[in-house]
Amino acid sequence: MTEHTHFAVGSTTKAFTAAGISFLVEDNEKYPHIQWASPVHSIIPDDFVLSDDWYTTHVTISDALSHHSGLPRHDMTWAFNTSSPREAVRKLRHLPITEPIRTKWMYNNMMYMDMGHLISSVTGQTLGNFFRTHIWEPLGMHETYISFAEARAAHPEVDISKGYYTSRTGQTIDVGDYDLQVASGAGNIVSSAADYAKWLRAMISRSPPLSQFAHAQLTQAHSIIGTNIFDFESAGFPITYGYGWNIRSYHGELLISHGGNQPGYSTLVSLLPHRNFGSVMFANNMLAGDIVIQALAYEIIDDLLQIPDTERRDRVAVGDELLRLINSVFTKEVLQLVYPSIPDPPLPLPANLSALTGLYTHAAYPPLNITDIAHRDQCAGDLLPSLRNDTEALKLCIMLSGDGADSEVVGEIMHVSGDFWIFGAEFAGMPAVTKVQFWLGPDGSAQQMGMLMETEMKGELIWWERVGLS
Repeated sequence: MTEHTHFAVGSTTKAFTAAGISFLVEDNEKYPHIQWASPVHSIIPDDFVLSDDWYTTHVTISDALSHHSGLPRHDMTWAFNTSSPREAVRKLRHLPITEPIRTKWMYNNMMYMDMGHLISSVTGQTLGNFFRTHIWEPLGMHETYISFAEARAAHPEVDISKGYYTSRTGQTIDVGDYDLQVASGAGNIVSSAADYAKWLRAMISRSPPLSQFAHAQLTQAHSIIGTNIFDFESAGFPITYGYGWNIRSYHGELLISHGGNQPGYSTLVSLLPHRNFGSVMFANNMLAGDIVIQALAYEIIDDLLQIPDTERRDRVAVGDELLRLINSVFTKEVLQLVYPSIPDPPLPLPANLSALTGLYTHAAYPPLNITDIAHRDQCAGDLLPSLRNDTEALKLCIMLSGDGADSEVVGEIMHVSGDFWIFGAEFAGMPAVTKVQFWLGPDGSAQQMGMLMETEMKGELIWWERVGLS
């Protein structure tokens, strides 16, 4: 592994997308209708449509880039698809609005996918070609590509690091060719440390190809992520978001940064512009790698700023605690947090298991296939421990299916009480548990299945329609 080894850079892609938009904003001869405050719908009206007409016509480019759109992540709508960013973005019209525009910061990859699609739509170029002509070539970044596929097509012998994750059983697993081209604009750029150093140098010095105005727009606060008045590192100042960058006070110093995670890879970019310092760290493991590079990056920054040992956060201990929490997700104690109040004894299942199995579909989310545990070899039924002390819980297998050969997640749902169940699955080393509820028709068979997909939705479920038997 060298400074020329390639990694997927994850969400640090967003800084390039925001920079790309700045070129359109400043080109008033070709694109006078594109400004930071321009409604996205006015530029790509067929594709950018939300579930509410008012929101559709009022979400601006600035809202999309600063995560102020009123929608949470909804990553599961696109994470297992090989469709284009345009097709993924068109799913927004089927997702509920969660908050009023510009009232709450909610990270949303789809908004950046939409910005990448906007760039391609109005320029007639692929996003990769646009980045190459406007940013990468001017900076001499000849080792940067829009995807793994593009990197291999350009240089068949290109040095690409394999990506890994650690399973709940402790196995190290190769993620293979997990190329998230659908996420273009939000992630999936492939680059090297040598190339990223050129990008960091331009950002620190505020030099071309971006204009001074563009640099200022990208790295000034447009939304507030959060404030912790007891945080000694930020001294109570809010952590904010620009366009593709996090901005904060760190021990009195301006720190501009962004992380990037996708299956098998983790990235962290950090800039201290007043110190003329920048760093980029890559890891070929999403979770464990992220913990390591966070600790290393801040150790270097703390040394540079000469932070006393007594004022340094123990990030190794923080990482260890995070791993402990992740490894404890599939325990009875954690599952009880999902349903803190269960009647004793629990309410019986109001239908036979066969009345719940079948294929369920949603206009934006991937289809779900629910089957008996015994009918799925890949569904062991051993993820979720029973919440009952007297009997073994009823379980069903659930499979979320994408449109690619390997784009599926197999998990299980376990009966809790009455119509209520709990979902458990693991993907790329990340465990997930959440609430599930069935809605039964007059004949006693399931008509819909709801799942809590986003915590920001305040308990509101996403509902799939049952369309057939499994």
